[in-house]
Amino acid sequence: SCCINSTSASTVDHHLPHQSQRTDHSIATASRHSMSTFSPSFGEYDATESISEQVSIALHHRQGQQSPRQQQQLRIRNTNPRSLNPFPTADDIRATAAPITITTTTTPISPPIAIDPALQNIRLGKKNIHKVIAKLTSDYPLGSVPPPLLDLSILAIDYCLAHNQHESNIGLHNAIKLIFWLVSERNAGNTNVEFNVDQILNPILNEGRRRSRPEEFCSVAMELLVGLEHLRDSTIANSHDNDDVLPSTMMPNIKTYNMVMDTISKSKLPEAPSLIRDILSRMKQQQQTDHNYPPITPDTISYNTLLYAFSQSTHPQAAHECEASLRTFLPHNNVDTISYNIAMHAWNRSTDRFAAQRAEALLREMQERYNDEVEGSSSSVVGEHCCPLPNCVSFTTVINAWGKSRELDAAERAGELLQLMQDLTDRGIPNLSPNILTFNAVLNAWAKSPLPHAARRAESLLDDMIRRTTNNNINNEAGGGATTIVVPEMISFSICIKAWAASDERGASTHALALLKRMSELDGDGWFRTRPDVGTFNSVLRALANDSDPKNKAWKAKEVLEQMEGWGREPDLQTFNNVLRCCCTTRSDGDAGVRRDAVRLATQTLLRLRREWERSGGGGI
Repeated sequence: SCCINSTSASTVDHHLPHQSQRTDHSIATASRHSMSTFSPSFGEYDATESISEQVSIALHHRQGQQSPRQQQQLRIRNTNPRSLNPFPTADDIRATAAPITITTTTTPISPPIAIDPALQNIRLGKKNIHKVIAKLTSDYPLGSVPPPLLDLSILAIDYCLAHNQHESNIGLHNAIKLIFWLVSERNAGNTNVEFNVDQILNPILNEGRRRSRPEEFCSVAMELLVGLEHLRDSTIANSHDNDDVLPSTMMPNIKTYNMVMDTISKSKLPEAPSLIRDILSRMKQQQQTDHNYPPITPDTISYNTLLYAFSQSTHPQAAHECEASLRTFLPHNNVDTISYNIAMHAWNRSTDRFAAQRAEALLREMQERYNDEVEGSSSSVVGEHCCPLPNCVSFTTVINAWGKSRELDAAERAGELLQLMQDLTDRGIPNLSPNILTFNAVLNAWAKSPLPHAARRAESLLDDMIRRTTNNNINNEAGGGATTIVVPEMISFSICIKAWAASDERGASTHALALLKRMSELDGDGWFRTRPDVGTFNSVLRALANDSDPKNKAWKAKEVLEQMEGWGREPDLQTFNNVLRCCCTTRSDGDAGVRRDAVRLATQTLLRLRREWERSGGGGI
């Protein structure tokens, strides 16, 4: 027994790093503190050993702590036969102690796992991180990795996440490989594996859902969650056979579940709602059956992931299912403003004929519940969660739904909601001030409206935005206080030009050309950023082609094309098609020169199309 213990001690001392070496990002400190893991402690005696063996072990340990000079003097004294037993025979413990025979079944002591010298005192870096991960995950038998290497794996995960390259996500992939390896090591019976999910697992999930495609990271997130749940269930099932208790810090918490369900909801998988429902049911089941660990109760964020999964689904009944789920959560006060916004967004994406009406009904419901609570007529408990207040996103979502509607009065309903937002803002209701997305949604509703003078209504709204912005700039220059003003963007002008292109009013192209000129004049003036893009020029050319009033449309189309190239915009196939349409529909009124110009421009356009087609190798332009 003495020989076995001394061999174990020497083996450990040989593989442990010297204390004077650097321990930055190393495992030296963890190795010294984990000495008892590799070899039996000399201060604790086994009950199966005889008293003489215990004394021999203690003397051997004392000799190991003496200096070399003291050990040499001891060897000299041991050469004297008289000094072999300095005590009287009657005091000799081996002579007086009765022989003790103990019959036990002992387990052979497994040799300690030697740490690879290449992993001792190592500093993690870009050049050796892959080598370290390969050695950790493949060079040691599963379930027998020593604690210093487990600590090194935790440091490696931190390093991989801190130095993750967003283009290739190599660091994220390595961190995922290590966390899977740690879970497998714990499942194999290595109780030394301990980590905190808030410091290790949750950062991996957060990095994955931010830097990876949800449809690609979804399966990885689910597998990580299932692995931890299996580890928890197996530990609970075997808890009566051994004392192995899984630390609560290794258990998946509410953040873990929410991030996994958020990844699933954004994956746009057809089965995403079913997967999230299954996870929610497992959370409730764990809350009811397992009393050894703190319960994990789904919160509002958990239920919102299910609603969002329905809103992203392409199933014809997805919007109905989303609203039905919202009704299920309402009695338990598990909804907030975001919950209602997601349900309205589901109706906004729906192809149902009455989708806009259903979305506005949810908005009115939020208003009524808030008014009832403020007036004191509601019997529910006053609070934010039981009475969500609509915000700018709520109104903008409903306005977008009306913009996609086929109803004749859709644009007027959108304009009424915009006016309601402005009135509520003037009354002091917070978070209801319309932003640029709200105005663009109303402009888009007017651009798609079949009502007469719809384009004029859109341009009137755009003029109002420009006037407010210009007055605010003048007020700032005069030293007055700045107010919240919505500055029209390039998209705002493009939508208004698109409205004129779809209008059958005579002279529509004149308004489109005037808006294009105004964009050029306002760009860079104060807060305006109205540089036109290819779509803007295409809308102007389409307005010219559809208008039957202007003369010499071919010449005007050529001017627009030259202006487009002057802004550095490359024409596309739609641009050339609109130019050809302008050439075909131009009015000459008997002027042969106008006809020649139109034919010349059409010929040049066709030749340019052919050159572009040949340059692209026949793949289109």
